[in-house]
Formats: sequence, structure tokens, C-alpha cells
Amino acid sequence: MKILMLSDVYFPRVNGVSTSIQTFCRELVALGHEVAIVAPDYGSDAHADEFELIRLPSRRIAFDPEDRLIRAGALPSRGTSARRTIESGTRVPSAAVAQPRSWT
Repeated sequence: MKILMLSDVYFPRVNGVSTSIQTFCRELVALGHEVAIVAPDYGSDAHADEFELIRLPSRRIAFDPEDRLIRAGALPSRGTSARRTIESGTRVPSAAVAQPRSWT
């Protein structure tokens, strides 16, 4: 199965979301699935995993300099492998969203 994961955070930003996504993707690949991740561009990419990583242009957030906000209109150009991956009819069987919550 082809699986596309979308995230507003991924390595080099180290947190639970990045770690969980990487673990899920590695396990899915080990089970024989084809996996791609779409995440913000942090300016440096030391990606060495066995799945495709599509970085979209992003900008810093003033109140949280470690995170990025994907730019409007950042979808890759037509004809690129990244755009073909996104448009290929990839199925997403489920979605997990992790967001910080205040319990006060």
C-alpha cells in the first residue's frame, strides 16, 4: 500500500511527533508498504531513512523559532517526483494528530 503522511513537524526538529512519525514510517516500510512524508523545510536535510521525504518551503514562527510554518502555495511544481507522489492517489488509512494541550 502507498501511504502518505503529512506533518507540520519532522526532523531536525526533535520532539515526540518527529520520533513517532519516523518510527511508524520505518515499521510500515518493514511491512512492505511504500511511505512518503510531507513536512516543512528546515533548511538542512540529513535524511537517511528508507522512505521518501518531501520538504515544502516554510518560514520561522516568531514566538517559536524551532518550529516552521509551511508557506501558502508551497505544493511542489508539476512534473516533479514530489508532486507525482502527492497526486498519485496515495491512500492514507488513518491519521494521528499530536498537538500540545493545556489542561489548566
